[in-house]
Amino acid sequence: MGDERLAQLTQYMQIQRILKIAFDRRAEILAAIEVATDRDEACRKLEELLGASDWEARAVLDIQLFRWTVTERERLARTITELQAELDASA
Repeated sequence: MGDERLAQLTQYMQIQRILKIAFDRRAEILAAIEVATDRDEACRKLEELLGASDWEARAVLDIQLFRWTVTERERLARTITELQAELDASA
């Protein structure tokens, strides 16, 4: 696997992991977003709450609500497992 592909997979895995954490902590996430005065404040609150970078927090903010369904959360878990296997195979 090339370095560029490995970097892409690693970044994609980071996004998937932060989304999983957000899904697992959805009540806290939604509460933080609800009290934020604007998008930037919501992003800062998510950064603090999740220990996330700016781009990770924005990924959480950008997620469509249907992705919070059981089926979509299960799909996310499968994706993380598959990505980890691919990353492990390249190590």
